[in-house]
Amino acid sequence: MRSLRDLEEELGRGLRRLEPRTRYAEVMAETSEGHRLRLDRATVSPQPLPSLGGFVFRAWTGDAWIEAAASGLSERAVGPTVERLLERLPATPTSRDPPGPLPPGGPSRRP
Repeated sequence: MRSLRDLEEELGRGLRRLEPRTRYAEVMAETSEGHRLRLDRATVSPQPLPSLGGFVFRAWTGDAWIEAAASGLSERAVGPTVERLLERLPATPTSRDPPGPLPPGGPSRRP
């Protein structure tokens, strides 16, 4: 599985494609890895667990939040995931802001 750093540029391009069609969009990507250790009376057995990862784009339509997600961290999956959101967004952004506060440290609202 690729690292999140390898995917940053492509995820940024995905957000820039959404920008003309929404007042607010974000992407969240995550990976996790782990190991299991088993201990019995005679041995300790380490076992790697499968890596998990994926990303989700979220955008404001003016009336509701919509999302599109992909499993794994593939650059090839970013374009089709963004396309699924673009198909559901209005042709021009609405002037209505999303409800509630924006997440701390998140992007600011566009004017």
